[in-house]
Amino acid sequence: MHARMESTGWINGLLISLTSFSAAAATNDFQNLGFESASFIPVAGGVEASAALPGWKVYVDTNQIGWVLHNNLFLDSAGLAVMGSEPGPQNYYRIEGNYTIVLEGGSESIYPGLGFGFVEAAITQTGLVPAAARSLRFKIGNWNTAFSVYLGGQNVPVVPLSVGTNYLLYAGDIAPFAGHTAELRFTTPSGKHVSLDSIEFSSEPAPLPPPQFSLIGAQVLNGLFGFTIPSVPGTAYRVDVSSNLVDWAVFLTVTNAASIQRIGEYRYASNYNARFYRAVMLNP
Repeated sequence: MHARMESTGWINGLLISLTSFSAAAATNDFQNLGFESASFIPVAGGVEASAALPGWKVYVDTNQIGWVLHNNLFLDSAGLAVMGSEPGPQNYYRIEGNYTIVLEGGSESIYPGLGFGFVEAAITQTGLVPAAARSLRFKIGNWNTAFSVYLGGQNVPVVPLSVGTNYLLYAGDIAPFAGHTAELRFTTPSGKHVSLDSIEFSSEPAPLPPPQFSLIGAQVLNGLFGFTIPSVPGTAYRVDVSSNLVDWAVFLTVTNAASIQRIGEYRYASNYNARFYRAVMLNP
């Protein structure tokens, strides 16, 4: 199979944010960046968030949530799930170690008093960025995923570094934040989800990010073809597909993109002699 990609617009996906950037005296170091410190206390709806995710806070839109799921996923609601190593379907989402988290954007109606909107989900932690840190690195699972990263309230453009059996390793430049206290935030928009694990601050620099609204990271994994589109959060674009570069059909439309959108074909790549993709930014 031969795949050609053109870019003519911008994209959006998962969100990671470091806010409350300050040069004040150090508070606490970041902790539990691999989500391995989980303990599970049953509460109404699921398990207690603070015990399952020490050091982290979970948000649905702007509302902090006190419970998360364990080894289960929401149907269409926004929230977070902790996936463990116990035998079961949750192992599809687990990247490595004993636990991986899955952020899900969707309806907020499951939470009393929050209304009936469709919103993003987020996980945040405030801590001291190590003085020697030059990049933020983390692993993202699943093909069709969307996320954004923010540090100190600023979007962090990220680059896919390498591919594992069930994840992509990303890196973003956070050198200006080294030695400062900031909030780290990962988000995924409504209707999307993202598996996240193995966050670390590295002394190695991150590669220069690709141009925004470009198609990068094309690869075939387990017979499925996928690629990544980096863009400015909130933009809208369309991805078209063709077998001959003449006749094009709409493959999907994104109306509220995250900074990273991972797009995959559910059909096997071997079904096609050739498959071409292009991304087109939509007018506001």
